[in-house]
Amino acid sequence: DEYGALMRRYKIIHFMKSFVGAEDVNLEDKLRKELPGIFNLAIKYLIKLGKQGRFVEPMRSQLKREEIHMVQQSLNYFSKTFVIHTKNDDDRVEKSVMYDCYLHFMNETSQKAVDSKRFGRRLKDEIQGIKEGRLLVAGGRAKAWIGVKINTEKLENFDV
Repeated sequence: DEYGALMRRYKIIHFMKSFVGAEDVNLEDKLRKELPGIFNLAIKYLIKLGKQGRFVEPMRSQLKREEIHMVQQSLNYFSKTFVIHTKNDDDRVEKSVMYDCYLHFMNETSQKAVDSKRFGRRLKDEIQGIKEGRLLVAGGRAKAWIGVKINTEKLENFDV
């Protein structure tokens, strides 16, 4: 989903080991023997959950969630991570510069970018109150986004 509603509801469990190609065909029988212990652990953690009032997501899971967000909602991730919404009409970013930053991000994450027109429409959906206008540049005026800045430090230091 484009706005991340489903992703916010998921609880990510990052497993350290994969059993692909090494599946245990007798696992059901082995687990059946351990059911009383599994049940006791389930009760223990249900009580803990009741005291906390919510699930606590481990740091490793939070990082995995961010990675999934970056891939599944790349424009949302880009706008929340690299674009500062100041709401100040004096803050302006040339549209072509903003799009170049987006292309850089998409290239760094090995993803396919949308064209500049679609990027502009979706950016307006992502950043409420962003305006369009002009910016004085050498040689004239250029189309610009108004009320935003690019977080160049984060973009330059971005590492997948």
